[in-house]
Amino acid sequence: MKSRYINIIDKIMLGQNKFLAIAEICNKYYLLSITEKNVTIVKELDDFRSIPDIKPDNSLEFNNILNKFLKR
Repeated sequence: MKSRYINIIDKIMLGQNKFLAIAEICNKYYLLSITEKNVTIVKELDDFRSIPDIKPDNSLEFNNILNKFLKR
């Protein structure tokens, strides 16, 4: 599902059904605690700057590695 005003920038699993997430909501960033029953804003991240996605070097992509291996 896509939202016009909310974007999950990153998340990490802490345990079964427990996550920390960084959400962008109306151009502000928040650290969220997400469990099976609750979503809590832990902190507004005033100084947060999103890191642009960096595409991996083509030589490290799985298909390229597999093709090199199969050519041997």
